[in-house]
Amino acid sequence: MERLSEINKEKMMFTVDTVSAASDLEKEIIFHEPHYYRGDVSDYMIRSTQSRVKNRGLSFPAHHTPDIKRGDIIIESDLSKKERKLPLQARRGKGEMNLPCTKDCF
Repeated sequence: MERLSEINKEKMMFTVDTVSAASDLEKEIIFHEPHYYRGDVSDYMIRSTQSRVKNRGLSFPAHHTPDIKRGDIIIESDLSKKERKLPLQARRGKGEMNLPCTKDCF
């Protein structure tokens, strides 16, 4: 019971494994930058635009763009907005969203 009282209910924490193609910049975004929920409600994605704001001008080449499922962590490539997103529904990959992780996250 004591351990449960120590859980921060304001943050979701989970274990993430990255694919070998994940860049150092993607790992920095995943592991060290908070996900700021924009507040615009979507049935498809939870968006965080901080990665595109903070890393403006840096390159995010497309590298691992499989179909997307609920629970993945996505970082959009140069072909899109360069945002970090958490998908709420499965969708077909279009080659513009990198999937730098190998496990379901939620």
